[in-house]
Amino acid sequence: ACRGWGLCAMQPSIILLALSTAFAVANGQRYLVVTPDVLRLGVEHKVVVSVYNVGSDIPVEVTVERESGETLFSAPTVSVSAGAASEVAIEVTEAAIGRLLTPRYLIIRAKSSSLSLTFDTRKRVVVTLKSLMAFVQMDKPIYVKDDTGNYKTAL
Repeated sequence: ACRGWGLCAMQPSIILLALSTAFAVANGQRYLVVTPDVLRLGVEHKVVVSVYNVGSDIPVEVTVERESGETLFSAPTVSVSAGAASEVAIEVTEAAIGRLLTPRYLIIRAKSSSLSLTFDTRKRVVVTLKSLMAFVQMDKPIYVKDDTGNYKTAL
């Protein structure tokens, strides 16, 4: 159940997108690309693309590449409307990636060659095989010096 402002554990990405959008528009940016920081192999992730102050829909291509430029995954081109956010699903499998050296990095690339808006954004992300998540719940929101805390963990 949601508490406080009605924010649930699954909604932080929506809040981050809203804040990022407000910042981008205030600073005169005409596009915003939000990507995950970590890619887990075999898991679907979302890339969110928004465009602003353009008169027509903008075609955007999202790919996942090796640092050498070799494309491992290419999502279908999406048409992004001004002021709207479009989600693109990406997934990289272990079979497609083969063996990576340590550290493991890939590039998420979003590109548009439209006449009204041209951009080519690349973000380097960490790749992991592990899909383990840990949750820690504390008994207090803030601790001060000499406080003792209780916690619960779940894997």
